[in-house]
Amino acid sequence: MRDPLFRFLAPIAVAAAVLSASAATADPSGAADPKSQTVYVPGALAGSDPQIWTLIWALNNGSESALVRPLTKWDPAGEHDLSLADPLAIAPGGTAYLISDTVPDPQQAVQFLALSVPAGVVIRPMLQRSIAGNSAGALTLPFFTSLVPANTRSVAGNFRSSYVECTPPGTPRRLNVTLFNAGDVEATFHVAVATRTNGIRVGPPEDRETRTDFDYVVPPRTVQQINAVPYDVGALCEGWLWGMGWVEITADQPYLAYASTVRQDGPGILPYEVFPALTGHELPVPVDDASQRVLTP
Repeated sequence: MRDPLFRFLAPIAVAAAVLSASAATADPSGAADPKSQTVYVPGALAGSDPQIWTLIWALNNGSESALVRPLTKWDPAGEHDLSLADPLAIAPGGTAYLISDTVPDPQQAVQFLALSVPAGVVIRPMLQRSIAGNSAGALTLPFFTSLVPANTRSVAGNFRSSYVECTPPGTPRRLNVTLFNAGDVEATFHVAVATRTNGIRVGPPEDRETRTDFDYVVPPRTVQQINAVPYDVGALCEGWLWGMGWVEITADQPYLAYASTVRQDGPGILPYEVFPALTGHELPVPVDDASQRVLTP
């Protein structure tokens, strides 16, 4: 999990990735402003020089002063209450970087961070690369506005291979899957990685699809990253022009997840990608089963 190339998870986010919602039990970090929304931000920490880390840019697009409040942080060591942390005040039209609590502990290099974000505040979490103290580019990442209910499948994708990566001595990208168990008991995640050689439908299907399935256990209220998840590299390289790969995830507790890839540095190749695990539509959530608990502020 502490791979020097890429620690992917908590303090980053981007375009709203809306997952299935629910309301059952209050978040133990405390109640938020009723005009605010809880967002869950994944974040990561990598090695130094170049250093890859996360921050969140915020702009108050409203007409009143706004307070962005940290609520809770989860990492491989468990849950951390941030309700006593100082909120960040942003004046109307003002901008700020959220740095406090967004950078993971180097010993716990992946995390999820829950923030209370007032209406009208735009946030853009990002994975930033820094060389000698200078910005060397950033990748905007997704944030989540609710948890995926237990026993609900989500999908993260799609990832592809390039001709350069598939041609010797090129190195295919590494696939990572990050899992956050938001439940109060141990969760079993079922992860399936699918690859298809052809995603263009121009006639009778002749594409080859393969699947790799495995289960992974995550302790309650912790985040775990699985590095180098196996997948059919041959299928992607055989169909490098139109091939596709994706990850299907289910768990028996409420959860969040995303997939990420690390690519071999090379001309014309983006080194990192991130794919939030989404359900694609709203699903009803049982409310009379304690195991279905979803965190809400």
